[in-house]
Amino acid sequence: MLFTGVFYHALVFFIDKTSSEVLITGVGFLIGVCVYGAICIYGVVATECAPTHLSGTSHAFCALAANMGGMLAGLPLTYIAKLYNWSGAFLVMEVIIFAYVLILFAFQNISSTMVPEKPMKKVE
Repeated sequence: MLFTGVFYHALVFFIDKTSSEVLITGVGFLIGVCVYGAICIYGVVATECAPTHLSGTSHAFCALAANMGGMLAGLPLTYIAKLYNWSGAFLVMEVIIFAYVLILFAFQNISSTMVPEKPMKKVE
């Protein structure tokens, strides 16, 4: 996620009319790897968690949900791009990504169980 923000920053501030095609292609490739790599990881996790005979189906449903989420996230992005142009839209995405990474780092050590476990009752 952090690398996606870095590559968006490179796309907005370092690429202009005089940039080489190799640099533009490289930055675009790296953004694609960062964005779609997460979708692939979700699919692998879904495959590992599902029974063997449903592993392909679980991967397909997970990929469908991830791609639909990405598509639906594009709608607010187009409104931001209409208001502030594409540089502003990428800047907003950078800020959101870095805020998200800070929140992840701040809360990474919080216990996943909010309620303490009750001791098991003895069966007599």
